[in-house]
Amino acid sequence: MVRGGRYEEYRLGPGVTVIAGSFPEGLPRGAANALGNKEDVTLEVRDVPLALAERMAQALPSAYEIIRKPSWRHALEAERKGLQSRLADIEAALSGLPPDEGEAPR
Repeated sequence: MVRGGRYEEYRLGPGVTVIAGSFPEGLPRGAANALGNKEDVTLEVRDVPLALAERMAQALPSAYEIIRKPSWRHALEAERKGLQSRLADIEAALSGLPPDEGEAPR
């Protein structure tokens, strides 16, 4: 995390997003190191080597949560299940409706 000047916003590195909270404004330039233990800021940090994340979580378990990315297959299967359910809902709704005028009955 860096910041160009005392009153500029902090710039987070690639793959880092603030999920909740905020950083204090107006700190002297060298005081950014004091932000390391901010309890009211939640960051999402992507693409960290798993071994590093596990060491950090082991050292300070209350400060880190490792969220494993689901496999592509798992994500597609979950989406397919949701789409099939939605399609069944649409079919049920359509079956209870009369055909539109000029439309051939099914």
